[in-house]
Amino acid sequence: APSCADIDECATNNGGCGSTNVYTCQNQNGAAPTCTPIGPCATNNGGCGDPTYFRCTNQGGSPSCADIDKCATNNGGCGDATHWACTNNSGAAPTCTDIDECTTNNGGCGDPTRWTCTNNAGAAPTCTDIDECSTSNGGCGDPTRWTCSNNSGAAPSCGDLDECATRNGGCGNPAFFSCANQTGAAPVCAQTGVINDWTAVAVGGYHACALKATGELWCWGAGDNGQVGAGSYTQRVTFAVRVGSDSNWTQVSAGAYHSCGLKGAGELWCWGQNAYGQLGIGNKQGKNAPNRVGSASDWTAVSASGQFTCGIKGSGELWCWGRNLYGQLGQSDGMNDDTTAPVRVGSASDYDEIVGGTGHTCARTASNTLWCWGDNTYGQLGIGSYSETDTPTQVGSATDWQLLSAGALHTCGLKSGGQLWCWGNNSEAGLGDGTHDWRTSPLRIGSDMDWTQVSGGGFHTCGVQGSGSLRCWGLNNVGQLGDGTTVRRTTPTAIGSATDWSSVRAGYQHTCALKGAGELWCWGTNGSGQLGDGSTTDHSTPTQLR
Repeated sequence: APSCADIDECATNNGGCGSTNVYTCQNQNGAAPTCTPIGPCATNNGGCGDPTYFRCTNQGGSPSCADIDKCATNNGGCGDATHWACTNNSGAAPTCTDIDECTTNNGGCGDPTRWTCTNNAGAAPTCTDIDECSTSNGGCGDPTRWTCSNNSGAAPSCGDLDECATRNGGCGNPAFFSCANQTGAAPVCAQTGVINDWTAVAVGGYHACALKATGELWCWGAGDNGQVGAGSYTQRVTFAVRVGSDSNWTQVSAGAYHSCGLKGAGELWCWGQNAYGQLGIGNKQGKNAPNRVGSASDWTAVSASGQFTCGIKGSGELWCWGRNLYGQLGQSDGMNDDTTAPVRVGSASDYDEIVGGTGHTCARTASNTLWCWGDNTYGQLGIGSYSETDTPTQVGSATDWQLLSAGALHTCGLKSGGQLWCWGNNSEAGLGDGTHDWRTSPLRIGSDMDWTQVSGGGFHTCGVQGSGSLRCWGLNNVGQLGDGTTVRRTTPTAIGSATDWSSVRAGYQHTCALKGAGELWCWGTNGSGQLGDGSTTDHSTPTQLR
């Protein structure tokens, strides 16, 4: 059998106790040796202080004190030395500081022009790809001509931008202009259709329609109710689109959410919303393309209004249909029932002109008398009171009315000699008399005697004077007056300096007008594309329909 003998650990390196001047080593049979301080360091660490921070060394019977570098062992307890720096403090605990790895070699993330390094306290940094395209278009060049595609950790890719793919490259309506893309340069536009042969325009709630000299009908703007008439329910139609293929349209009228027009020898067609029977086709089913109203071919005028419609036949008979909440259909029966087909208004056969607002109707007879009926909450009937009536009621005794226009809640008209008169709601100064007072009877606006056109919109009004100048007034919160501001105007205000305006139509919050040899211009709100410029950007000055 082998012989076993205890190993004296103290015989080597003082048993690991340290300096023999500081510690004695006592061997323990079969166990770790015991270390005992000797000399002056044996008591109270020789007066050196906390033995975790100071080391006492016996020097010829006297203690020698030295600070212990805590960072030399286990990084001073600070943690991973690749993430934390340990700073020794004499006689105190060490200070641990997070190492910002990103300051050296971009934290190992790679090329700093391609990657960003984000330091994380006590942990590895986060590396993120830099989107070079976000700055100076990634060096690709003019962002209106070039596209920049970021590539992770590599140079971006540059591609030619096809400007023609958006708004036809700014060339205008693709029905009238072609757009040819040019690499790194502006597209080339070429006119392919006629844009200055417009003869009439109608403006509704959020859409508009216009006729060309060729008899073509075009519409644009909100189409969610089919009111554009192009055979769909597209929410926004930002460029004018042709309605059908007929070239014999003679009149068009735009209501809040529906449209009507005359064509041929006097056929009446309507389309759009039909919740109240305002299309006159015998039911309440909406239509996204023109539907003929009855079989009569002697219609001479039509007015699509809030949610009802009225028209005049060749003999001067007046007919209305649709919503009748306020008696605006003029049935004089006190029932105010809606109707889905035309019903005759009274027995008179001398009506020449018909207009309608949100809930009221006015008409001019061949003898130039004025009659109104329906909602009168704001005095818009002009009969000197706020009383509602479902019977056509004469407005004053004047026999020289020449032209009428009904806004949403107000009414205006021209008398012989070019006088302008307005009445009804004036909360937003839509009457143009310099106040905000409602008027229950016609009030003359200014002293000018050369007005040739007037059109009432939602809460604004516009008119054309004999000189060809255009003036607007009332609410202007989205630029519907066209004077380059959004400031409300309480009196007629000149719109630019042009003197070749021929007609104007005001909608709910936008306006369109004809000028020159047949140019069509629009302005105001454009959220539904009702300005027809291919965008949904509002304009506070006239913008030509192209």
